Amino acid sequence: MNEADRLDALHAHNILDTAPEVGFDDIVRLATRLCDAPVALISLVDADRQWFKARAGFEPSETPIEQSVCKHAIGHRDLLVIPDLSMDARTRSNPLVLNNPYLRFYAGAPLVIAEGLTLGTICVIDHAPRPEGLTEVQADDLRSLARQVVSLLEMRRLISRHNDLLLQAERQQNKAAHEHLELAAMFDQVPSFMALLKGPDHVFDLVNPAYCRLVGSRQLIGRTFAEALPDAAQQGYMDLLHEAYRSG
Repeated sequence: MNEADRLDALHAHNILDTAPEVGFDDIVRLATRLCDAPVALISLVDADRQWFKARAGFEPSETPIEQSVCKHAIGHRDLLVIPDLSMDARTRSNPLVLNNPYLRFYAGAPLVIAEGLTLGTICVIDHAPRPEGLTEVQADDLRSLARQVVSLLEMRRLISRHNDLLLQAERQQNKAAHEHLELAAMFDQVPSFMALLKGPDHVFDLVNPAYCRLVGSRQLIGRTFAEALPDAAQQGYMDLLHEAYRSG
């Protein structure tokens, strides 16, 4: 697994340091009950820390990466189970194992997104060793919860992208409206007659006062040239407009 790609994917989800959300909170509460564990966490593993999107039975909202047990699950395709953290070479010197809260048992299911990258884990932890680990049913339940967490993460990302597109469209619309107002103001100040036609049907979009006086103050905006000025259209002006539109 490419660590740079994994971190890019994690940051692209815009999930780190976000407020609690009931969907994630419900999942960790369910994990504690299904696995009969006092602690459950949804842990997202960043470069220098692990941050908990949801937690039950554990006070800190994050820990330094050096204190992370979940980091050892990165790259795993299935559960990482450590029956006794104080006896495992990877974790026996961890301050969270040596000191309060004296963590002993760990089981984590990796959060693997569609690209095959692991963002973190959903894990259950106990203060007493569990030589037997999880039961087969508990292990399967934890895998199922991991899939649900990934689904929530992907849903959040899709909603975020949708909102970004809507915001971008709104900004473009506001920009176009502002530019249209500036153009209209410029038209009004031009002493000679001027009109702006749009589209292959040559619809009047802007006209200045001089142009309105020229054509006898007719209603022009939103009408085609042929509708608004049929006499001129019949005198060959349409051919000129068609050519101008075709050639730009």
